[in-house]
Amino acid sequence: MNKAKEFQISGHETFVLRRLWLPKTVRFIEEEKKCGRSPSFVGEEAMVKMGLGKNMLSSSRFWATACGIITKKGTDITPLGVFLFDPETGKDKHCEKKNTQWLIHWNLCSDPQRLTIFWFLFNHVNQVIISKDSLIESFVQFLQREYAHKFSLNSVHRDAEIVLRSYLPTLGEKGNKVTEETIECFLGELGLLSYFSKDSVSLLRDERRSLNDYIFAYAILDFWEKLKNTSSSLTYLQLANEVGSPGKIFRLNEASLVSRLEKLDELTEGNLVWTEQAGLKSLVRRKEALSNPTNYKEELLHLAFKDQQ
Repeated sequence: MNKAKEFQISGHETFVLRRLWLPKTVRFIEEEKKCGRSPSFVGEEAMVKMGLGKNMLSSSRFWATACGIITKKGTDITPLGVFLFDPETGKDKHCEKKNTQWLIHWNLCSDPQRLTIFWFLFNHVNQVIISKDSLIESFVQFLQREYAHKFSLNSVHRDAEIVLRSYLPTLGEKGNKVTEETIECFLGELGLLSYFSKDSVSLLRDERRSLNDYIFAYAILDFWEKLKNTSSSLTYLQLANEVGSPGKIFRLNEASLVSRLEKLDELTEGNLVWTEQAGLKSLVRRKEALSNPTNYKEELLHLAFKDQQ
């Protein structure tokens, strides 16, 4: 890996992503632009309009950027943000659907420049059981080896706390205590992490029944594009175990991954085909998935949300 690669450490202000922050941020930007103003997430006026305090406001902008919903400058909504949360045409205006949760998880964990520890946890941690301390230790070692800039150990500790609380919002509390964070934090509903003990969590591979097949197909094409791979085929090992692969990020077990791959031919009408070539099983992309994968990804998203109506 290139030592100069950019990573993202901190920025969340120690708040996990709340369910309604993403659609609220999209509405805020749209309303500001309708009034001819450049959206700003600084100042009392923005705090009043968003209904958030200073630090939460900063955090909401950070998460909307990290999730790929708004641009880095914070002044524009991305095509995905419009697709999901546009007040008039959005497919999930109130951020209630499982497809949205899986997409947000995919975006956070498939790109190290969003919030690097999310990407690190799901791509580089191969242990089934891990504690916060061991996550911090391995992440620090990774950064020392791969990161070109100085970083704060305190920031790493906070990032580790955030990524675990994002999927297990009551980390360390096995009781029935319900907090605002428990209610609002929606990545925990995916069931990707679970408690093993008071001080450790498990990251088991599973079938992920709530993962829509069209979202799975979308992730495959997105993974393919990020690989900068112009080949028309990918092997099972690439799809299951390569950094950034759907198998790793969705924590899919072998049976579920193979079953989903076998359904792709019919699901995508021959755009993605699981086949055997020279005795080796591989996924082949054809037609629009090969000639215009970006456009075909959009088609898959529309099918996913039509499927979940």
